[in-house]
Amino acid sequence: MSEIHYSEGWYASSRLSDTIIRDKLGEYWYIYSVEESGKVSCVDLCGKDSLPVNKNLEDFSFMPFELGYTNNFDSSFYWCRLAQRHYKQGVNNVNSILLANGTNKTCNLNTTSDMCKNTLRNFYPSFELSCDFVLSGHKKSSAFCKDFAVALGKNKGFLKVYYRSVEVGEFAVMTDYSNLVLNMNKGVEYLKKNLEKHCYGK
Repeated sequence: MSEIHYSEGWYASSRLSDTIIRDKLGEYWYIYSVEESGKVSCVDLCGKDSLPVNKNLEDFSFMPFELGYTNNFDSSFYWCRLAQRHYKQGVNNVNSILLANGTNKTCNLNTTSDMCKNTLRNFYPSFELSCDFVLSGHKKSSAFCKDFAVALGKNKGFLKVYYRSVEVGEFAVMTDYSNLVLNMNKGVEYLKKNLEKHCYGK
């Protein structure tokens, strides 16, 4: 996909204000406003300093970036873009949603929340820790990477696996997950290798 350029400040303002975009170094920024001169008022979304700073449009890359699972205090939700023809280039609360696992339900979204920041930073608990969270009852579901999450299974002694909010398989609860046997649903067997990579680095 070719990169989009904004040569006019007024056009950039209509497309970028109140959105998240990346700079050319890969850092994520929340854009407050863009002046006609091209000056951008923004804040480093994942940095320690939350004070607004001024940057130039030329500092930013406008290539789309990957979203994925978010973890809140007791569940996981899949954060994804909406398919819209007229959309802002950056990600915001309007053109992206949170999907609950196994349903078509959407949830309220705050793109500047800590759980969304952790998604952008690719910060997740390990597969083993996610399983422990669910089995202990601390969480209904827990994501261990941008694409996959685990939740309690319908069958006793099993955990369900979700891929981008869709149930794709299950596995038996074990004390040692190094020899995990993944039972994938029909039609999604192709996901098994990717899942194994995230589970235990195979």
